[in-house]
Amino acid sequence: MTQDGASRYDRQARLPEIGAGGQARIRGARAEVRGRSAVEREIETEYLVRAGIGEVVVVPDRDAEPFAHAEHFTSEASRAVGAGAWRALGAIRRIVGAPT
Repeated sequence: MTQDGASRYDRQARLPEIGAGGQARIRGARAEVRGRSAVEREIETEYLVRAGIGEVVVVPDRDAEPFAHAEHFTSEASRAVGAGAWRALGAIRRIVGAPT
């Protein structure tokens, strides 16, 4: 790929838990975004797209898995950002087979 293509994910692919094989799985993966709020879904989608997920589908889900660390955030806005990031990282870990 060009400098703008393959090298975009070079640092990520160098991580032991990702590697070239994991990056290939990420590129070929389909992820469903199921955040409770629009902000959660937006953050989750952004993280997944930036990681290189092949296909991201947004499915609004009010019954989404609760954010386990919600009590550590003092405002609703920061809690939504944290939840979106947490869900995206969990999806990436499942795709590459890392412990969750």
